[in-house]
Amino acid sequence: MIDPLAKYVVYRYNSHLSTEEIELDAHGVLEFKKGDMVLRNEKSWKVKSIEKVQDNTGLNRLPMVRICLVSEANSVAKGIKKHIYRYNGDPSRDESVLYQGTDKPSFKVGNVILRNEKKWKVYVIQEDFFMVDERQVPLFRIFLTDKYDY
Repeated sequence: MIDPLAKYVVYRYNSHLSTEEIELDAHGVLEFKKGDMVLRNEKSWKVKSIEKVQDNTGLNRLPMVRICLVSEANSVAKGIKKHIYRYNGDPSRDESVLYQGTDKPSFKVGNVILRNEKKWKVYVIQEDFFMVDERQVPLFRIFLTDKYDY
């Protein structure tokens, strides 16, 4: 017996028809609303739109819902980013700074920067994100060393 709440969910990524995936929601437990964050394929996606899909073939006896998802790059909190500075590989000395507005430094590997009244060389930058109010905030882990040739 088929659960009366059962439905097919069609996921479409970044509005590309060729990226559609279909999932059977056998018990009708998958519920979405616009703006929700969804984890699919090990990535975070934002629900852009939800629409009921008509099956004109007559073969499908279950309702179908299309969920249009946009990538994390399209749902990033604007004007905010966070840097975590790690000095000489020592996690106990990590320094976390949240930047807002236009006062946001940008670094590249190899740059020499001034932090805590000392010169440091950037040797690794790892990009990630963290969530704040259902928005992704860019997170940059910046590894610094004071052991370099001036």
